[in-house]
Amino acid sequence: MSYNEPSDAQTHKQTIIPPKKHVDIIVLVIASLSDLYTPMINEYWKRMIDVCEESCSNMKIYLVFGGDPETNVVIPSSSMIISNTPESSVPGVLLKTIYAYDYIAKKHTYRHVLRTNISSFLHIENTVSLQRTFPSKGFYGGVTARANSIMFVSGAGIWMSPDVADALVKAKSELYYHLLDDVAIGAFLQHKIHMVSLPRIDSPYWGSDPIDHVLDKLASDISALKHYHVRCKHADRSRDLELLIGLMNRFNNP
Repeated sequence: MSYNEPSDAQTHKQTIIPPKKHVDIIVLVIASLSDLYTPMINEYWKRMIDVCEESCSNMKIYLVFGGDPETNVVIPSSSMIISNTPESSVPGVLLKTIYAYDYIAKKHTYRHVLRTNISSFLHIENTVSLQRTFPSKGFYGGVTARANSIMFVSGAGIWMSPDVADALVKAKSELYYHLLDDVAIGAFLQHKIHMVSLPRIDSPYWGSDPIDHVLDKLASDISALKHYHVRCKHADRSRDLELLIGLMNRFNNP
């Protein structure tokens, strides 16, 4: 299998290499275009990017696409990484992830990277507060799971310190590209580093509950228990965007 070497997706003709910009948190969102995902990108993630740019400069969000989305999204090019890899679950997501880890290492110094997906809501203040408790080296954490003998962190929210992400990039030829991305990452790391379990709220609504009722039920977990991550993946996927926007309006307005 061949791999593309990362390059600046926005400035292919750049001749002067700028200094690396430091941020505490980099969020990598595995992205692709579809009737479900494109509205999430344009209506939710665009707002997340704008809020971070305006009021949370220590967090940088990148959407990671396999190919150029061209005019289908309203995300600025400075917040996109284009890996030129297949838009597929296997091996596409793992290829995009490894490319993105290498890309950010060339663009930034940072304390931690969170790899997540389009249907994830992140409470910005709680995310920042949680990240400040993590060690700066040797960190790999999130919701833990098992696939046969492999322990791994669920792909909806994989936290790493830079040394761990760099180790994956250096070992990219050793990874199991026939496995799901999160399982393949776990297979490589499980005997090398301690895995830290972190909380997440999954699919917190059912049926046709009014969105305000759902938000009221989530408020105590987010405000009192300081949960940072809600995975908005309902049985009726058409409601995912409704919840993302509702959460954004309730909890992430600057």
